Amino acid sequence: MNKEHYLKICAILVIFISIFCSGCSDDGNPGSLNVRVVTEDGKAIAEATVVLGNPDGSMVAFGTTDATGIVRFKNPPCNATVTAALNCQSSSYNNYDLSAAYDVNIPDVTLTLNDCSNEADFGILNVDVTDGISGIDGRQVTIGGLTFGGSSHSFAMYVYPSTFQSDGKISVVAVGYDEDDHPVGYGLLLDQTFHDGDTVDITIDETDLGEIEYLMQNIPESAISYFFLTPTTRKHADTYAFGIWGDTPVPSSASLPYIPDFGDSYKFLVNLRLDRDGDGTIDSTIGVNKKSLTQSSQVFDFSTTPLIPANLAFSMTKPDCPTISWSNSDASSQFIEISLYSYMTSPEKTYFSYSFVLPPSRTSIIFPELPETLATFRPTGYQDLDISTYKYDIYSGYDDYLRKTNRYYSGTYEEPSESVFTFSEMGISGP
Repeated sequence: MNKEHYLKICAILVIFISIFCSGCSDDGNPGSLNVRVVTEDGKAIAEATVVLGNPDGSMVAFGTTDATGIVRFKNPPCNATVTAALNCQSSSYNNYDLSAAYDVNIPDVTLTLNDCSNEADFGILNVDVTDGISGIDGRQVTIGGLTFGGSSHSFAMYVYPSTFQSDGKISVVAVGYDEDDHPVGYGLLLDQTFHDGDTVDITIDETDLGEIEYLMQNIPESAISYFFLTPTTRKHADTYAFGIWGDTPVPSSASLPYIPDFGDSYKFLVNLRLDRDGDGTIDSTIGVNKKSLTQSSQVFDFSTTPLIPANLAFSMTKPDCPTISWSNSDASSQFIEISLYSYMTSPEKTYFSYSFVLPPSRTSIIFPELPETLATFRPTGYQDLDISTYKYDIYSGYDDYLRKTNRYYSGTYEEPSESVFTFSEMGISGP
């Protein structure tokens, strides 16, 4: 090979490597990375610190989000680690929230954090229930995901941010049960403006409850408890009025009630808690979740759930940047989520909540390197460490999951009205 030909080949290789590694993206903007930081309900978070890192978590650069919740980086590394962190103070606690995505190779990514601002939406709604039909022995009142029940006719209900519908209002459901604990009627209070401390009246006078059947297939022998839910979605807020739960044996079929014409769409959830090592305690959970525009009987096949992660471990292999490792990743899933949680009550009530998303090819991560301004976020231990594997029918892979999540929060993507996902999870408690 002559010298001139050799130099041409080297030049071509240098150009190829430079182009390939400058952004690793096929989305038309390979030289930059835009990071959006929002709350779970999509509100932009300004002044959040965002750290750009290498695949091993080592820091490359960091910046702060602008008023739109966005910060931009030039020339991100291949398989970048992207971390957002925010410390906020509420009236009752100090919160350190951190979210990270590993192996990012797309030009736009969104991370979610808690900015403590929704505490103002917390409050109490007093609900007085009147029996409009006979045969009622007990009552349950539901707002969002919270249900209180008993023989009383008056309930003080907590109202949380997730309770609110897309129109900023709430809906209340009251269900009456006979002495055998069977639902006999319901009442609705729809689309109400909430003020903390308000008292509202609701009458149980409707009896046209529907019923759907849940059919279970391939129930694992290690299942020791279960719960079946039928949440109804109204204006993007979920109401969990009905459910069945219990211990083994897990039933192969069950009938669950529902309220006709209350929601815009419906969800069907079945979770099984497992004791795989036979010691009598729960060590993992698997689930099948479905979403539909119509109420109909459902089949839940637990052979479709992803492999359950195993051998989850936390080790301080590097100062300030521990390693989290596991085995049994499922290549057929789209992403893994890891949650690390700790808290302390002195000198003040403080919570540390960390969430990481990563592709199923991973079996370990190193905690991201953080600048000195975020030194308080560096973990030395944990109270709870959990890992979950997800398999969705609406994502083609990890990049597609990240891309659609970003489009959802930027208002250019809406999840399909019909979808299914399965998951498996396990966790450990700190020493």
